[in-house]
Amino acid sequence: MNNKSFLKRMSLLYYFTLALPLGFFVYVWLHFYDGSLKPLMTEVDMTTTLLIIAIIILSAIGGILYYKRSIQNAIGAKDLGMKLAGFMTSNVVLFAAFEVASLAAVFGYFLSENGLFLGVYIVLLFYSTTKLRPDKQRIIKDLKLSDEDVEKLDI
Repeated sequence: MNNKSFLKRMSLLYYFTLALPLGFFVYVWLHFYDGSLKPLMTEVDMTTTLLIIAIIILSAIGGILYYKRSIQNAIGAKDLGMKLAGFMTSNVVLFAAFEVASLAAVFGYFLSENGLFLGVYIVLLFYSTTKLRPDKQRIIKDLKLSDEDVEKLDI
């Protein structure tokens, strides 16, 4: 895999993990808005709400912690190909963790039509679009690439 296809693959994975929860959210929100869909539960108890919030928080924070720990292995790799492979693996897990968190937030909204879940989903979406998007600068910064490796990167 060359460097340009690497970035295309990373971007494709990233956009897919954004699109799936977003599509589900738009579907649910539009049907709630026009009244053709009702929440699954008319009254959601505090325990259920806290359980869903815990899943969201644990998934997002767990993904970030895993990423920070696993990216260290990629930084220590000898050649650029191994570094990029480690970067991709770390990001796939991070993207999956944020997708689980986002889907849990949308499911919580679908379950109860509670604005708290809507707000949490928007925060997750904002964080994902500002901090997780794979680009050349993020690769260089996260992998702490040397000038020699940056020249080889050619993305």
